[in-house]
Amino acid sequence: MSTNITAITDTVNASKQDRVQFQRLFTDAIPFSFNGDDDTIAAQVAGQCDVTVTGASLGDFVLIAPGVDNNAQIVTAYVTAANTVTVTTFNVEGTDADTSFAANPKFYGVVLKRSTTYWP
Repeated sequence: MSTNITAITDTVNASKQDRVQFQRLFTDAIPFSFNGDDDTIAAQVAGQCDVTVTGASLGDFVLIAPGVDNNAQIVTAYVTAANTVTVTTFNVEGTDADTSFAANPKFYGVVLKRSTTYWP
């Protein structure tokens, strides 16, 4: 076990020599927002919606945040096609959940365009 920890530590220390600042990893940030509308999500089920984000492309990073308490819902987002971000809400509870998304809260997101200098 300690051998693995040492190997990981060595890798981290070596990478510090070549680190770049976070903002240099991306060429652009495209903010977006939309109103959610999942009133109820059954136990262990996911709801999904597509959001048009002009300029988004496959391989871009997406950050997403609901504007309300998500009540044990996992929210993820990723680019699924040119100009399309798919947002998924997953109910991790063992029972059906009346979500806080019933009030159509605002979701806030940003697409980060990756720099081909660091990720060709």
